[in-house]
Amino acid sequence: MPTGLGDDQAANMAIEETSRRGRFKRESELTFPLYVYWDNPDEMIGYVTERWADFVQMGDDVQKTTQTAWPLPMLAGVCG
Repeated sequence: MPTGLGDDQAANMAIEETSRRGRFKRESELTFPLYVYWDNPDEMIGYVTERWADFVQMGDDVQKTTQTAWPLPMLAGVCG
């Protein structure tokens, strides 16, 4: 697991344990959608490699699977 994700997991576990012991009370929580859009798999892979390298590492097998699973662009005139 990359260090960044390991740190996140450790922080989450610490908050859970502290809450369980009654030393911390979560009064509210905010969630929000995060949307990132890429036109093609190469654009996504480049973005992830450039900006998320500390947290996400896409091996060759993951890149190949991503490229294979990426939906094909809609054909002009087929879908309105």
